[in-house]
Amino acid sequence: MLDILFFSCYPFYMKLFHWRMRQLWQEERKNMTYEEELTYLDSEISKTEETLKALKTRKKELAKVKEQADLQTLYAAIKESGKSVADVISSLK
Repeated sequence: MLDILFFSCYPFYMKLFHWRMRQLWQEERKNMTYEEELTYLDSEISKTEETLKALKTRKKELAKVKEQADLQTLYAAIKESGKSVADVISSLK
């Protein structure tokens, strides 16, 4: 139930978060020189790239876990049917 509530409000909170972050960034940017802003942007790009790498790694890990779960489900269904793996493979061909 809490998940449903969280995910139904999630887009609103993300918009609010991004709006506030944009406000803070604009306030911070007003007091920066060009060099400081360039340095700041480089660091933000680096952080974002690291986040992207972490997300891609997590996606790969999750895909492997899902594949293993699917294989276990498939094997359980084959076992329950009373057929061997070889029988199922030959029936698929």
